[in-house]
Amino acid sequence: MSDITVDEVKKELEKLKTEKTYKTYLSQGAINPIGVPTLSMKPLARKIMHNQELALELYDSGIYDLMYLAGMIVDPEKMNEEIFNDWINKAYIPMISDHIVSVSLAECCFALKLASEWILNKKDLIRSAAYNCYAWVVGVKSDNELDYNDLKTKLEIIENNYIIEETNTKKAMLNYVYSIGVSYKDLYQEALKLSLKLDNKTAHNLEIAFNKNRIGFKRKKVRC
Repeated sequence: MSDITVDEVKKELEKLKTEKTYKTYLSQGAINPIGVPTLSMKPLARKIMHNQELALELYDSGIYDLMYLAGMIVDPEKMNEEIFNDWINKAYIPMISDHIVSVSLAECCFALKLASEWILNKKDLIRSAAYNCYAWVVGVKSDNELDYNDLKTKLEIIENNYIIEETNTKKAMLNYVYSIGVSYKDLYQEALKLSLKLDNKTAHNLEIAFNKNRIGFKRKKVRC
């Protein structure tokens, strides 16, 4: 389906929409959503496969469902920092910044370089995407591919700034702390200590992971 158009994609998705999903997306701030459950999109995404040109068109549509599908079919090898900066600046709700942009970025070779820049951004959604991207990367890359000092520095930034952070970034920070604790063995203790200061639920989940011998867990890939 390499020659499928945006309009044809939209028509295919219209067949999959549900009223419940439509209302949920509206309540979360999505603009003109179609209302297609994420799982229902996957068969179409598998048919399209990587289609960079279409992905860029879908994302630029501003329609939530099309933007989400863009993240499922984008070709990471054809993305660059300029495109991702454009994408994150167009992300207007957490569902886009944290579940489309950050996930897509995590598959690129420059993911942590760009995420490190975004962490310093003044916009809440950009910072949250950055921490979530880090969490995804830590969850898939082997420990010897990651920079211990960089990961530890991010924990220190979180410790110093969590209390004054905005809502979405706080959630992403906790996700980062949990991911470090579970997927990067050498920083489990630091992540646990920090989680005990910041959020009892995160600390509890890390302790559960430890008791189940899940410390060091790695996913096979970012996108399922």
